[in-house]
Amino acid sequence: MNMQNNQYNGQQGYNQNVPYGGQQPPNPAGRYQNQPPMPPRRFKSHTGIIVAITTFVVLLSIFLITAFAFPGFLLKKDNSKEAKDKGDNITNTADSTSEPVNTSDSSDTTSPVIEPDSDWTVLIYLCGSNLESESGLATYNIDEMIAADITDSVNIIIETGGSYSWDTNGINADALCRFQMTDTGLVALGEVPMASMGDAATFQDFLSWGLNNYPAKKTMVVVWDHGSEPTNGVAFDEVYEYDSLSMDELRSSLAGSGKHIDIMGFDTCLMGNVETASAIGKNASYMIASEETIPGPGWNYTEFINYICQHPDCTPADLGVVVCDSYYQKYVNLGMSDGVTLSLIDLSYVDELSNAFCSLGKVFYESTYSTDNMTTIFQAMPNTESYGNYELDDGSMISNLYDLGDFIDHSSGLFKDAGTAYKNVLGKCMLYQVKGSARAYSTGLAFYFPNYVGNYDLDNYSYVMDDIPASCWYIGFIDSLYDEWTAPDWVSSAMDTSGVPLPTQPVVFDEDMTISYNVYINNDGFVQLDITGGQQYVANVNMKLYYLGEDNGTSYKVLWGSDDKLEKLSQTNYIDRLELEWFKADGFYDIAMHGIEYTPEYNLYSTPILLNNEPMQLLVYFDKATGVYKMLYAYSFDDNLENVSNRQGTALNKGDRIDFLMAAVDGSGNSFYLNIGDTLYSEDYQIITREPIIPDRFADSYSGDFYYVFEITDVQGNKIETQGALVRVVAGVIVETTIQ
Repeated sequence: MNMQNNQYNGQQGYNQNVPYGGQQPPNPAGRYQNQPPMPPRRFKSHTGIIVAITTFVVLLSIFLITAFAFPGFLLKKDNSKEAKDKGDNITNTADSTSEPVNTSDSSDTTSPVIEPDSDWTVLIYLCGSNLESESGLATYNIDEMIAADITDSVNIIIETGGSYSWDTNGINADALCRFQMTDTGLVALGEVPMASMGDAATFQDFLSWGLNNYPAKKTMVVVWDHGSEPTNGVAFDEVYEYDSLSMDELRSSLAGSGKHIDIMGFDTCLMGNVETASAIGKNASYMIASEETIPGPGWNYTEFINYICQHPDCTPADLGVVVCDSYYQKYVNLGMSDGVTLSLIDLSYVDELSNAFCSLGKVFYESTYSTDNMTTIFQAMPNTESYGNYELDDGSMISNLYDLGDFIDHSSGLFKDAGTAYKNVLGKCMLYQVKGSARAYSTGLAFYFPNYVGNYDLDNYSYVMDDIPASCWYIGFIDSLYDEWTAPDWVSSAMDTSGVPLPTQPVVFDEDMTISYNVYINNDGFVQLDITGGQQYVANVNMKLYYLGEDNGTSYKVLWGSDDKLEKLSQTNYIDRLELEWFKADGFYDIAMHGIEYTPEYNLYSTPILLNNEPMQLLVYFDKATGVYKMLYAYSFDDNLENVSNRQGTALNKGDRIDFLMAAVDGSGNSFYLNIGDTLYSEDYQIITREPIIPDRFADSYSGDFYYVFEITDVQGNKIETQGALVRVVAGVIVETTIQ
């Protein structure tokens, strides 16, 4: 693959002409060519013969002992095409035979030879967590590194830990292990006592050790594992109850290392946001991170390591482009590129970025004194690209991360000069990005907007931002939004000392925010919603569809999902035309589809499923131009990690069995899932379509009760289900429509 000619298919962002380095690799030479020659040693002639024989015997003994103790020492890595492709099949990760060669005293982690003339040092903080112990995903990326052609001018240094077990032979799960990846494979550099990889001291110790013992002209640090929002951080250590590195700890660790990093990379989910950039921006020149979840196979380590070894003089920006492009191409090959994002951010603009975000925060805060402005904010949310959704009990999903640029675009000019200033800074700092077709509105950096949180999360967020006093306005907005949470004292102190006059009128949430409405059957026979009071507090109106059933005398209600197919007559009048159409699988099964995003070009839905008997959520993309529904990929939720999106995204393969589920509630309020039916996945035809609920061939025998409801979202984000329309179908004919 010709990396120089930029043949990947990634979509470029604002600065579209970031070039590859284009330098040719230097002529190979010995690793120690720059060391001064040792002075010759003189022996008497007879002593020289004895010394030579003795030396030969000793060396031969060492060689034989080493060969029997560490068989991998004698093996040169297979550089064949087959060996290089072994990491491309994720099912083979458990078979890794990459046993490290122990070349150091395990009690001495400062033994490596210092090479001050190295071009690059890449430090990879590999917190395996349950991603490794359950799925071998860290080993999968280790195998990718082994498949690369590593040269002497590049140091690839790894620290492993955070997992109960490792599929890579020779990694001790009871210690933190350090390795160098060389062209012969993993070389053990020693171990340090077990500690949480979610602790700042552990991360800082690895950084200091690696940067001091492997100095280079340019440095890159990669954190590998789960990632979360700014509230929970990265590197969730399975051994230490999923302790993680908070944004505060990331910031302090980088500063404590005493070195400035050229590239800070996150092979973790959801770290491409303004809060993360602000937290690390003083200690790194560039950041590589994704707004969205990172699928299980992670970055493309073979390709970017090959590039850095072939072009050791490349700039950090050059390398960042290659990381993004090779990542995108990897998921093109795996059939999962539609939902991926990855951004290269120039952190030299971090102060401008932080200031611009704080100016937006002031508009957020002032909006709490204006009902119209709060309505604008909550109307923008469902139309803004969101990331890292969480599964709710009813089978739907919700997000706390939204693309900031896209949100401003949907905010009807609310942010005015502050929005323009942010877009200008974004144009400077967003050097490059790749994104799939289902993430078309990504501008490269998300922001935290709490929808699904607790006080603990909000406390953490205030700790992340306390290094930026002007962020007090946005945190003040969150404080006003949530009655049960109180911002820390520094927020009010920063407001008081800002010199900015505070509004004197009461905040919107101090008013009586009662919304009154009327649901009825209009003259055309359709269900109509009229907002009769508190219209100014209505941000959005949606529709939901339920099926009312009975089994052995026990009634139950099944949520079929939600959609945006309402006719809006005015600001206060909405009509549901009761089209008796819904989403079907194979033209037969009615399935649950929950709307996540509604954009001008596409809608994004989720539906709960069993994929080969494993419970997951399936993402479905609806292209409005073609009218086609496309099943993107499936992912699960990790019961061990609260408020953390699971990166174990799963591609759909021909022949996969998909069982569609619907969330149901019985008459006693007990929740459960119904298995609606199954299909075998194939790319040869469209599995999901939108069709009449009552198929023609079953019209005479089809009977059932359907319940259409309006769902109102108010300006504080609360959801209100109205009365609904009960539609009774007998023998394929609507015999009754009543409001209940």
